[in-house]
Amino acid sequence: MFDLTWFLVAASLIGNACINKQNIAGHWVWLFANAGWVYYDLLIGVHSQAALFGVYMLMNLWGIFEWKYKARIQRYIEDKRILEREDFIKRKFSETQDIGDRKVEELRRRHEWTKKNRQTRSTKN
Repeated sequence: MFDLTWFLVAASLIGNACINKQNIAGHWVWLFANAGWVYYDLLIGVHSQAALFGVYMLMNLWGIFEWKYKARIQRYIEDKRILEREDFIKRKFSETQDIGDRKVEELRRRHEWTKKNRQTRSTKN
């Protein structure tokens, strides 16, 4: 007969291993395992442990937000700062257009290089 608890143990361990490898899928696996533990604990009447696993579920959602969406927000803010810097440099060096254009190109290259490295790092996860 199928034993739910051993399945949930395996799912919890797999989720934890994925998180240790910095893979966001671990949060999702662990989230569903914790939901299973909440269900099981409510079935057997262990309400305090069900509450604990409910809090773990909230922490998994928090981890998903931190890993997935917070990084996107930070990249948006950084991109915006770079564009503002480009505008500042163009205004500052408007008399000497040649110097301004070189600075802007250098910033663009640095930005593209940073963006490319971020993408290669994110595809590794």
